[in-house]
Amino acid sequence: MAFAFASRGLIERQTSAAVEIYRGKRDAMLAALENYFTQSARWTKPQGGFYTWVTLPPGIDSEALLPRAIEKASVAFAAGPAFYHNRTGREHMRLCYSYVSASQIEEGVRRLGRLVSELQIDTQL
Repeated sequence: MAFAFASRGLIERQTSAAVEIYRGKRDAMLAALENYFTQSARWTKPQGGFYTWVTLPPGIDSEALLPRAIEKASVAFAAGPAFYHNRTGREHMRLCYSYVSASQIEEGVRRLGRLVSELQIDTQL
């Protein structure tokens, strides 16, 4: 079955379709970050994969933000320290765009951006 699937060019067709789907979701994530996140945050533009890496404004801890985001905004993400052998990286988070729709991406980033802005104001006081 696998040989028949491959010999008919179906793998390439499926791969091309998947690339288009995930490119659209990535672009929705990047547009939402541009629209809803503070200018002092930075993020990657993935060339592949399912995630974008965000660097938060100074003084905002992604591990401290995570429970607040879940409780107050019903949004989750992967906190940066999970990706560092020495548990540094508190100013980073990884956002996934593979599973949810473009409209859910926009709404989630809007909610998260609001929380980040609130925390940024609190850290400046």
